[in-house]
Amino acid sequence: MKETRILLDGGELIYDGMRVVPVGDRGIPEVVIYRHPGDAKRPACEVRIEIWDGVPAVADVRLTARREDRVQVRVKDIKLGPGLSLEDLIGDWLAEVAFRPEPAPSGRRRWSKGYPVPATERRHTKRTVERVRRETRRRLTEQQLRQIAETYTAADPPKHEAIARAFGVSPRTAQRYIEKAREAGLLPPTTHGKTD
Repeated sequence: MKETRILLDGGELIYDGMRVVPVGDRGIPEVVIYRHPGDAKRPACEVRIEIWDGVPAVADVRLTARREDRVQVRVKDIKLGPGLSLEDLIGDWLAEVAFRPEPAPSGRRRWSKGYPVPATERRHTKRTVERVRRETRRRLTEQQLRQIAETYTAADPPKHEAIARAFGVSPRTAQRYIEKAREAGLLPPTTHGKTD
């Protein structure tokens, strides 16, 4: 059943309150869409957030010019303006539609929702969403570790630079990726004093 929550900024959150999945210790609708119609100063905006394996992921972002108001999509719109980050907004939006766990029979999960959402609940949910998203960014899958090892093995020195280019990360992050592949046993240990 589709539900809509109107926000103070003139936007709305659209979600199915019957399809709730766990994110940390909270329940979040499996798909949440933020939609803003735009106005004389900003283009229309739609952001689709999906829960992938318990982690909120931005699946789609659309900005649409408002020709009738002569409002085009500008670089500052893409950056969301000063003081606004999509990361912060995700936590705020999901805090508005989050469910709290409530006692249920063993092996089952039940969620409760109440409006207005108390400020303490919104803060807790926002922190939970931020923590889950932060932890996921650090975790590399087995397939990614194998790709790192293959790229490393095939590359000429300096190998960490090849990893940085291949995965679009900084040289420091590339070094960390190489170390993770070593820890997983996909690359041999380093020789003392020798770099890639």
